[in-house]
Amino acid sequence: MNHSTDPAAPREPVHDEKCQADHAQHSDETPSPPAHAIQKLPHTRSCYVCGESNPMGLKLRFETDGEVAICRFVPVPEHSGFKNTIHGGITATVLDEVMVWAVGVRVRRFVYCAEMTVRYASPGRPGALIIGTGRLMTNRRNKLFETTGELRTEEGALIASATGKYLPVPDTVSEEVLKDFTGDPVVLDSFIRSFRSREP
Repeated sequence: MNHSTDPAAPREPVHDEKCQADHAQHSDETPSPPAHAIQKLPHTRSCYVCGESNPMGLKLRFETDGEVAICRFVPVPEHSGFKNTIHGGITATVLDEVMVWAVGVRVRRFVYCAEMTVRYASPGRPGALIIGTGRLMTNRRNKLFETTGELRTEEGALIASATGKYLPVPDTVSEEVLKDFTGDPVVLDSFIRSFRSREP
């Protein structure tokens, strides 16, 4: 796995089993799309991680180059477990969210976590910028999505990494989820139309 926080760095391709079945004569790997300019992603009103109206939330904002989901997070002392050390639960929460977005930006689906494994490498510190990246690695016929995520310091030191398995949110529930999103009207309109126009 590429450990760079630079979304333009070389990336591993997504393994798409649906594509493999439809194109058995081709390689088992689906080539990654070309890198694009960084685009902002919308956010919700209520989410603990990104909700603008959640008084207890982190209020993070996410962006993407079309493949990698990215966030930047400056924790505060109230996010600590041991003194001057960001609580592992906060670390895992941010990893989960960036991996959810990694699926969303690639396949235009909302997903929820079925399994996540986190490896803690070094403490995150209050007041120090943390950069999160998430990637979709395998799409199992749109029924299961396997992801990776990392949190690193501004200097590139690894704080924590994760792998996750995600299940799709039913379409009927997705429509309700879309209603909670807000943000820049242009970004929001494009986001909603892309989710509604995706292939089943």
